[in-house]
Amino acid sequence: MGFDHAKIVADYGDARQEALACRTDAALFDFSFMSRAIIQGPGSLAAMSQITRRPLADQQVGKIRYAVREAPDDRLLADLTIWRIDADTWEVMSGRAIDIADLLEAANEVGNAQAIDLTHAARIFAVQGPGTFAALHRLLAPVDAQRLARLPYFATVDLALADVDVRVGRLGYTGEQGVELLVPAQGGQEIWDRLADVARQAGFIAADMLRIEAGFVLFANEFSLPVTAMEAGLDGFSGAKMAPVAHADLELVAFRAAAQRNVDLFRPKHPLTRPDEAGTLVVTSACNSIAAGGVLGLGYVHRNRPAATTLRDPSGIFDRIEVVARPFYDPMKKRPRTPWHDAPREQS
Repeated sequence: MGFDHAKIVADYGDARQEALACRTDAALFDFSFMSRAIIQGPGSLAAMSQITRRPLADQQVGKIRYAVREAPDDRLLADLTIWRIDADTWEVMSGRAIDIADLLEAANEVGNAQAIDLTHAARIFAVQGPGTFAALHRLLAPVDAQRLARLPYFATVDLALADVDVRVGRLGYTGEQGVELLVPAQGGQEIWDRLADVARQAGFIAADMLRIEAGFVLFANEFSLPVTAMEAGLDGFSGAKMAPVAHADLELVAFRAAAQRNVDLFRPKHPLTRPDEAGTLVVTSACNSIAAGGVLGLGYVHRNRPAATTLRDPSGIFDRIEVVARPFYDPMKKRPRTPWHDAPREQS
């Protein structure tokens, strides 16, 4: 279920400072391990319905939706972002290559749709942090800076960044303001170098810490045991409301703890099984969190456990476990949605 760790950079020398740069200014991440396809034609919706149950017909052009993929028994398999480019054109991104392969197969089966794997056609970068706009506008013409300034959360626009045409999506996987950039592969390194002049390069240790603090799942971790969208807190992205109510014996929680080993890039041992006792915590993610001042993680517990239950990690790695708010950082999730504070005003 995981992705190829050989395709990621753990850090650029100091993961803590990289995460701090994202919280206070701007950080640059390489998410090119993602798989991506474009699908076009009147059969596109039917094809996409084969990989996600989330309804997409009412998605507006220029908007992005988060969705999950589920097995026939309701187990979570993957999460996706779906970008509507025009009336009959969509882009789909997943951390798993198989989801893109299945989309291409579905397009062939339903007809009236053409899907093309674009995974190797582009690099996927992210600039994240409150200084994102200030960093990017230095590489944009004034008219494109204005277009970026108007871009709402979970929306997309095409811009010329340092004279290279890129597709921009306003997304905040770190819990901060930010964007993802789809950059043509041929010009990818040049754009990375230009971005690195205006934002601090950051690796996956920092990205992992930031997304755990923000309460976001990583499919390779949080979907590594059989859980439903409702149990992961993602039922709003699955279409489950249109289907019979799935079981929800568990819930995904955030926790603080002590750890018996380094938890940078923590991966749970497989196969994971669902907790069989009220006091069992199945840990799926963990990091050395700046916001928490120590180990912060995500994991599954029984939803209806007694309030005073002392939680135990059966792996023995974590102890002194305390359930905390999820998200731990910015619990109301306001930061990614706020307007760019340094955006230029509209010219009349």
